[in-house]
Amino acid sequence: MRSDRLQTLLSYIDQHEYASFSELCKEFKVSSATMRRDLKTLAQKGLIKRMHGAVKSKIDDQKYEPPLSERINMNIDEKRRIAERAMAEIKDGDSIILDSSTTVCELAKLLADSNLNITVMTNDIEIAYILAPHPIIELIAVGGYIRKGYYTSMGFFAENLWKELHADKLFLGVDAVDLKYGMMNYRIEEMSCKRLMIERAKECVVLCDHTKFTSSAVLQICPFDKVDKVITGTELDLSIMNDMQRIGVEIVRV
Repeated sequence: MRSDRLQTLLSYIDQHEYASFSELCKEFKVSSATMRRDLKTLAQKGLIKRMHGAVKSKIDDQKYEPPLSERINMNIDEKRRIAERAMAEIKDGDSIILDSSTTVCELAKLLADSNLNITVMTNDIEIAYILAPHPIIELIAVGGYIRKGYYTSMGFFAENLWKELHADKLFLGVDAVDLKYGMMNYRIEEMSCKRLMIERAKECVVLCDHTKFTSSAVLQICPFDKVDKVITGTELDLSIMNDMQRIGVEIVRV
């Protein structure tokens, strides 16, 4: 099958980091036309970089995670619009999970200024700090190992507590959105907690700015059928939005 061949081809390029066109045709025993078509498909998915007579792996790009100090101020106006729209998803009496994310943190700031009587569970110590003074919000801060340089709790203790919790809605942050694989993440250490949060919530709403749709990450958090809604900015290209809708994802641009 072509999909299997593409995966094998990508694995070969990633392993070797660089490969010439003639080398690939010889290695995979296919015609020049077939190889051009396969490489074009991988390049369009952002998985490789095409060069004159050769291709280069993008695996190092996919592993790069911008530091929190950079991410906080990236696309801040868009993140605030997303947070404002997310407020419409929350009503008095709700129990919600706020994932560790710079966009979700903007939602926490709006909740701190609201009169909503809700229960908030979070794995982010900055979000917990923002909401702790609120007079009526019930706050559950999920502890555990705190990731260096970030505010995220993870690991055995965090996972065990998530298994005991239930929520009406989860507001999930992601590192990338892949049209084939769904919601993606950089760090394997965060995967178990993110998946548990999805499992423990009745509804999953992803909050992410438009750059996540053209970013790459190597770890799948969940497929699209685990997500109820995606809220992003109007900066998202309409062609990507249409692709998302064709595969059945409810997406809101604000």
